[in-house]
Amino acid sequence: MRYNILVTGCGGDIGQSIGKILNTCGHVGKLYGCDMSDKNAGPFIYKNFFLGISCRDENYLTWLERVVKENAIDLVIPASEPELRLLSEIDCLDNVGQAKLLTASAKALAVGFDKLATAEFLKEHDFPFPVTSLLEEEKERDFPLIVKSRQGSGSSSVFKAECLEEFLFLKKKNPNFIAQEYLDGTS
Repeated sequence: MRYNILVTGCGGDIGQSIGKILNTCGHVGKLYGCDMSDKNAGPFIYKNFFLGISCRDENYLTWLERVVKENAIDLVIPASEPELRLLSEIDCLDNVGQAKLLTASAKALAVGFDKLATAEFLKEHDFPFPVTSLLEEEKERDFPLIVKSRQGSGSSSVFKAECLEEFLFLKKKNPNFIAQEYLDGTS
C-alpha cells in the first residue's frame, strides 16, 4: 500500500531529513511538504512543496484539515516544535481530518519540550545526561558552563560561560534559563 504523506515544517533540519528518508521509501504515494518559507532546502527535497501558514494563525487547524482533504493525505508528520506544542496543547495528536498524525505522545512531548525535564528523565532512567539545573539555583560549577533557555529549539539562546564573570552576567540577564554541564565531545 502507498500513502500520501504531508510533512509540515519541512524546511527545518528535521523536516528535510524526514523528506530525504521518505523519498527513498516504496510505501509513499505522493510526498507533500509545506513550510512558512521557501528560503530553505524544502522545495528541493519535496516534489510537492507549498507554502503553509503559521500555527499561530487562528485558522491553522482548519487550513490543515482542508489541505489533508484536498490532497487525500493519509499521514501528517509535523516537524516543527511550535506545531507540536500547539497540537499537544489542543489535544490533537491522533488525527487531522481523515489523516493520522505521526508524533510522540503528549507525555514524551512535555518532557522533550523542557530541557531540564529531559535531563532529569535521562538521569532517572540511567541514561547519560549533562548535569543540569535552574540557573537561578546554580551557585557555581567548573567552567566552561552552558547557559541556555529551558524551552525552545535552535541555538539562538545558548551561551558558553568561560568564567565566573560571564556566568554571573548571564545569570543576571537570564534568570529563567538553565545551567548545563559543558560536554566537549571527548568523553
